[in-house]
Amino acid sequence: MNKIKLIKRLILILISLTVIFSIGIVIKNVYKEPEPQISQEVVPTPGIPKLYEGTLPIKLEVSSKDVQIPTKASVLKIEANPINQELAIKIANNLGFKQLPTEINDVTVGKKLFWKNENSYLSITLDIGEIYYGLHFIPKTINKQLNDNNIIQIAQNYLNSNFPDFSESFKVSLVTPLKSTDNLQGSSVKTNKENADYFEVDLLPKDSVFEIITLVPNQSPYAVGVLPDGNIFYIRLTNIKTSGYSQEYELKDFEEIRRSLNEALLVNIEGSYLPVSEIQTSSIQEIVINEIKIAYLWESSKNTIFQPVFLLKGPIKIDELKDVSNAQLYLSAIKHP
Repeated sequence: MNKIKLIKRLILILISLTVIFSIGIVIKNVYKEPEPQISQEVVPTPGIPKLYEGTLPIKLEVSSKDVQIPTKASVLKIEANPINQELAIKIANNLGFKQLPTEINDVTVGKKLFWKNENSYLSITLDIGEIYYGLHFIPKTINKQLNDNNIIQIAQNYLNSNFPDFSESFKVSLVTPLKSTDNLQGSSVKTNKENADYFEVDLLPKDSVFEIITLVPNQSPYAVGVLPDGNIFYIRLTNIKTSGYSQEYELKDFEEIRRSLNEALLVNIEGSYLPVSEIQTSSIQEIVINEIKIAYLWESSKNTIFQPVFLLKGPIKIDELKDVSNAQLYLSAIKHP
């Protein structure tokens, strides 16, 4: 009888232990710590719009030995610094605007201050530190046959004199002769020095190692426009600071560029008044790429990064154009896994 009681007691103990063990497993599964997630930085992709239908007949007529392409490049990170109203008024006074500004509240970019007089205008967006100054129209001027060094020095002196708070953030770069299509600074085509209505001097962030290009060809985000007589036509500027570079990314090599030519997007036809958006790809006979270089793409003032892309150039033959023009195409440079 005692043996039976002992056996029953042992069975109860075993059942209890089994239940306790099972509950422990359930609790462990329910409350177990999540496995650590391995974070991966998203590889940036440029937002280059395709303005036409179909594919382009692109040929590559440049050899690998003629193309200097780095194997890696970083994304340049830019931060826009706000401009306070006191500094904005000071800038306006330096440029000859003594009256009070018109205030505009933009839902996208914030408060803008705007000045204008008979000859010129000034717009300063406080929150994002953007400055636009210019003449209303291109004046008739005497061509003083300025060379690139003269033009660069004029732009640098103007920047130092009128924008001393920002001049240390930039370095002067390329000089591009431009011809206006509408007597304004907004629409122009690249030309030669003899026919230029004005010269655009690109300003690069001090830390930038590459040329900066935009989705609007022949229009740098930071630039000084110099007239043929040495006077200033306009300035586009932002109160920026560079916050360094991201990790390095591997870039496509020459063969990978060759294989991905069908991904290159036409953005401009130099010296032509024909917009890319109005071109029928069936009318393009061929595009011959004879120049490849790396550049930083600035997409808009909302973006905080400049990412590397390939700038492809070469002659383009189009039915609508009698003469051969030069095409500009952009191609993503970062190698994606």
